[in-house]
Amino acid sequence: MDDEQERELLEAEPLLRDFYDGWHAAADMYATYPEAATAQHGETTAANCVRSHMFFEVKRRFDDRPGCVVRDVRGLKVLIYKSTQVWRFKKVDRAGRHSNYPTQQQEDFDDQLPLPDIPKGATRLTSGYMLDASGKVLERIVVSRVLGRDVLWVAQTVMADGALKVRDITPSRLPGTEPIDFDVIRARQRRGRR
Repeated sequence: MDDEQERELLEAEPLLRDFYDGWHAAADMYATYPEAATAQHGETTAANCVRSHMFFEVKRRFDDRPGCVVRDVRGLKVLIYKSTQVWRFKKVDRAGRHSNYPTQQQEDFDDQLPLPDIPKGATRLTSGYMLDASGKVLERIVVSRVLGRDVLWVAQTVMADGALKVRDITPSRLPGTEPIDFDVIRARQRRGRR
């Protein structure tokens, strides 16, 4: 675990159990939908339903908690913690990367660019979930740190012996491929955006 990952996870420790329980509550709520309805859901619809239930859990668990501010910034639903972390809640892949449509706002969030109502300099993090191959069972709950299109690190949260444990599951990188000098202008030129 690198220094930044350790520092951010330590800062987020009071949140992680609620994130874990919230994702389980969201997936459990989605599991109550009639099978006739979920059979008509594509992957995107299912993910939107689970994420909507999760954001309900976030509001319920954090709206009145000191140091927490729940915001909807033009459709970007976030939890701001102590003005030092900004959390979003997404379905992710095995590397901890979200896969939604890359809107300008989404790219600005990932690129650490200023956004209205989001504290400047706050670390942007994702609390994410993965379903198993059936698409019905919650397989993994993670915390990831994305910068641009790179996943800097990812950690899995699991319950073990009645306590929440956090494990680094960052994929290994080939030597020389570390994301060391993120330049938003250069990254956007490669993506064909300014």
